[in-house]
Amino acid sequence: MAEGGVLVNSVGLAVALGVSLRTVRRMRAAEEIKPIWVRGALRFHIPDVVESLRDRSRKWGRAANAEKLKAETLKAEMGGGR
Repeated sequence: MAEGGVLVNSVGLAVALGVSLRTVRRMRAAEEIKPIWVRGALRFHIPDVVESLRDRSRKWGRAANAEKLKAETLKAEMGGGR
């Protein structure tokens, strides 16, 4: 976490991301985002959350799926898909 960053609770994160509180809870349960615990209080650093969502998007997003599809198609065309 960056020095001097503002921490928000789950509701604040939902507002910042423009999603529902339930979505934030699901992302946390799926370990897509990591909370920071401050004396038992769950908090999030928004820039860290956005970065982790971007990293996940790059890994599992449309571009990643397109690359996987290209590789599978090439493999099938070359006879390796049997």
